[in-house]
Amino acid sequence: TRTKTVLLTSGSYSDDNVAAAAGAAAMLPKPVRPSQLYNCLLDLLGAAAGQASLHAQPAPARHDAPPDRGLILLAEDNEINQMVAADNLSLLGYRVDVVRNGSEAVQVAATKPYRAILMDCQMPTMDGYAATSQIRLRERPDQRIPIIAMTAGALAEDRQRCLAAGMDDYLSKPIDPEELRMALDRWTGQGPQAAEGTGRRRSGLAGQDDDPSA
Repeated sequence: TRTKTVLLTSGSYSDDNVAAAAGAAAMLPKPVRPSQLYNCLLDLLGAAAGQASLHAQPAPARHDAPPDRGLILLAEDNEINQMVAADNLSLLGYRVDVVRNGSEAVQVAATKPYRAILMDCQMPTMDGYAATSQIRLRERPDQRIPIIAMTAGALAEDRQRCLAAGMDDYLSKPIDPEELRMALDRWTGQGPQAAEGTGRRRSGLAGQDDDPSA
């Protein structure tokens, strides 16, 4: 199998023709964001890579169909990420609505009784940070919907940016099915993690208590 090459440039543009002439399969401008690189590699490797990730980290085995645990809004622009996330959510018993950018997430967030929103941080048109801020501005205090960030970044500043935008929890890509289950249990009140989650600030990321010295 021929090795695929990704061409990194110092310019602010991406010219597929230049990349093709150089023998590269894709072209990314520097500095490359983790989410850009992650999505680029998924696109190059194809759906088989997404399925391999899913099989490598399977959701908990069930002997019968899981009960209906409600509706989740998934905001994700990459089709392979959509497929993997939707499969994992289905295995956990959730129904899924999918939108491709933050603007669409803002438009539909209040139209149905979503148990939670899984929000990709880097999307076209409007990113997940701006979308979360808009959703928080529009919702009533007694109708706050849990928003769980999904991002390829795993640094402390990534967590702080999610917190500042109004997100409740944080999952690093590729999404681990068990971590996804625990996060949803924590914020939807449907599992053993729920009690722990209700004792924390609704405006803070999971794992960050009110008292940092506790």
